[in-house]
Amino acid sequence: MLLHIGENRFVPSASIVAILPVENVSAETERLIRDCVEIGHYYPSYGRPKSYVICTKGDDTYVYAASTAVKTLQERIAAQ
Repeated sequence: MLLHIGENRFVPSASIVAILPVENVSAETERLIRDCVEIGHYYPSYGRPKSYVICTKGDDTYVYAASTAVKTLQERIAAQ
């Protein structure tokens, strides 16, 4: 199944590792985001992001900045 994360973007639900609020990320998560930016695995939000969706594919990690709140994304996953 695909999860709509806002701004006409979708990610495979099975690839999601975590959904985190933007205002509450740890130093380790910030480091992960910087690493993903450097290697081109970070997808920014067009507007002000409300959450980060962290996904994996094989050994690669991807971070999506989503304009959708964590609670809304959790509800969408639960409804699948």
